[in-house]
Amino acid sequence: MTFAITIGSYRLPQFVELCARRCRRLFGDDTPILISDDLSDKSPQIKALAQRLDCGYVVGDGRMSHFGGDMQAVLNAIAWGAKSEVAIKISQRFVPVLEMFKDAMEAAFCHPDVKVAIPGQISPHQIARPQAGFYGRFGILTDVIAIRSGSLTTEELLDLYMQRVRSPKARSDSFVETTFGWLLANKFKGQHAIVKEWTIHEPMKPKVYLRKSQSNAGEYAQVAAMEGMNGHNWDLREWIQIEKGHYMPKPL
Repeated sequence: MTFAITIGSYRLPQFVELCARRCRRLFGDDTPILISDDLSDKSPQIKALAQRLDCGYVVGDGRMSHFGGDMQAVLNAIAWGAKSEVAIKISQRFVPVLEMFKDAMEAAFCHPDVKVAIPGQISPHQIARPQAGFYGRFGILTDVIAIRSGSLTTEELLDLYMQRVRSPKARSDSFVETTFGWLLANKFKGQHAIVKEWTIHEPMKPKVYLRKSQSNAGEYAQVAAMEGMNGHNWDLREWIQIEKGHYMPKPL
C-alpha cells in the first residue's frame, strides 16, 4: 500500500520537524511528504526545514485562519496524494510514535469499502489539560485524516466547506470536524473506519501517538530526543492562549 503525507503547519517549526521525522521513520524515505503552511513569521524557517528534510512545501499569500489553514491542508493532501493509494493529512502537533500507527492505517484500508479512516471521540479522562477539554465534545477528530485516493476530490470538498462557511446553520459549521462529520454521515456512510489506535491510549502501554490534548511536553521531548532534537520548547497551549487578541479561528 502506498501513502502520501501532508503535514499542516503554522508557526511551530519544532513540531513540524518532529512530525516529519517520525513520518519518515515509520513510512520510509520513499513516502512523499508535503508541508502545507499557513503564512506566519515562522514560514521562512518552516520552508528551510522542509528543504532540509526533502519535503515539499506550499504556503499561501496570506494568513488563512486556524480552520481555513487546516482545511487547506486537507485539500493539499488530496492533491499531493493523487498518485498514491492513500492520502494522509496530519496536523503539526500530532506525532506518530510507534509502527502501530501505520499498521492500523493499513488494516483499515485492507477493506475495499473503506474510503476514509479517522480518529473517534477521545475520553474525557485522557484530556491532559482543562483548556483542551472541548476536544472531548467532538464525535471525531481531524488531526489525522486518511482518504483513499479518488474517493473525494478537492473541488467537492472545497465546495462543501465554502457552502458551510458562507451559509452556516450552526456556529460550528466552519470546523473541519463538523464538515467531516457530515461527510461520514452522508457521502461515506458505511464506508469509513474509526481507528481506535489513533483515538485513545491503552493503559500501561507505550503511546502509539502524541496528541496535543492528550500528551504533555515531557513526552514530546522524549520522542524528539529519539530523533536527535533536543532543547526545544514544546508549547501545547491552545491557539487562543498563544495568539490572544490576534487569534483567527474562522476563514473569511
